[in-house]
Amino acid sequence: MNRRLACVDIPNPALQFLLNDVPEWKASPVVLLDRDEANGRIIDMNPAAADLGIGRGMLYGPCLGIHRSLKGGVIDPKTRKTRLEKVHSTLKDFSPFVEQSWFHE
Repeated sequence: MNRRLACVDIPNPALQFLLNDVPEWKASPVVLLDRDEANGRIIDMNPAAADLGIGRGMLYGPCLGIHRSLKGGVIDPKTRKTRLEKVHSTLKDFSPFVEQSWFHE
């Protein structure tokens, strides 16, 4: 039996989960926040937000004041973990040898 090895990289999974929850945001600059407040810190962003000069660690409120089109949201850790497990489970349907990375736990 020939075994093949492949790596599936899902960049920014929590941000992708947020964009799947709110699909109308996909064309907008979007940031993932650590908490759903104006003083929430940005923990990830899509390329459109990065192009505006927005970076990790910045506060959402001041960025929103400068860039009115900016959208922001939160994916709580429990939801993120559940969705990552669902992705892992789905991939296991294609290969029983899939291992989940600890990077996004």
